[in-house]
Amino acid sequence: SKLSDDTIKAALSSFEIAWDGIAIIALGGYARKEMCPYSDIDILIFHTDELNRKDEDFIQLFISRLWDIGLAPGVQIKSVSELCVPSYLDEIVKNSLIDYRFLEGSIKAFERFEEIVANYILNRGKYNFLITKINDVRNRMKKYRDSMLKIEPNIKDGIGGIRDYNGVYWVNKVLYDNDKLVTLVHEKILS
Repeated sequence: SKLSDDTIKAALSSFEIAWDGIAIIALGGYARKEMCPYSDIDILIFHTDELNRKDEDFIQLFISRLWDIGLAPGVQIKSVSELCVPSYLDEIVKNSLIDYRFLEGSIKAFERFEEIVANYILNRGKYNFLITKINDVRNRMKKYRDSMLKIEPNIKDGIGGIRDYNGVYWVNKVLYDNDKLVTLVHEKILS
């Protein structure tokens, strides 16, 4: 994660950009600093104001530069209005916004992003989020139920794999607004 951070910041340093209303935010496993070789490097370019031509050119050149140096990032570009209407966001995008970390840009824009995630994504639709997570686990259990018997089990999506850990982590974060799993022990959900 640190190498990716340093590479992204070095790429950004070559641009003259006014960060008014724009923040670069790490998402998902990259934000949690849980990366393996070839892990996705997911970033969000969040903007609070309409992008002008100079901002659009910067974003295009920045993304091209990341690809040119071999990062191959997953990039989302979202505005305040796009995040404030959660019905526009599918479950995968909502999930990706649960884990985030500031990389560069406007602190005010980042704080606005945090408010939106708390008010429109984490605090609304908790029940639907939990049902979706339970259904995800059930579907993965059906698909990978015999993966422990295989020579090369799927450690990401298989039973007891990384996605199961992530699911427990996400439920904790949404229900208790906390990223410490010990909270689930205190709440007598885990023992």
